[in-house]
Amino acid sequence: WRGILTMEPCELSLAELLDQVGAILRMGFSQEFLDEYLLNRIACGDGVSPEHLARTLQELRASFDPTGMEGEEDELLAALEAAFLCGIDGASEKNISAIADWE
Repeated sequence: WRGILTMEPCELSLAELLDQVGAILRMGFSQEFLDEYLLNRIACGDGVSPEHLARTLQELRASFDPTGMEGEEDELLAALEAAFLCGIDGASEKNISAIADWE
């Protein structure tokens, strides 16, 4: 997964990445790596609906257990939630802008 996540340009769409986010988080990557290659992409919200991001965040809240992960569990969960909320905001703004441009 490290090679796939660091590939430029990344071959995975954000939707595909979101489908695997729980598995990626359990692989033991450092917080810095996750920030750079996973959370930053989620925070952009490009190519997915705010509903998709919100649904994925809710699924992670319900099922993800960070016990045993490298680093501070609380810090990772806070960063994960912040990335999703930023992505939801960004994706919502893009949808609103697209609607406003309709003629």
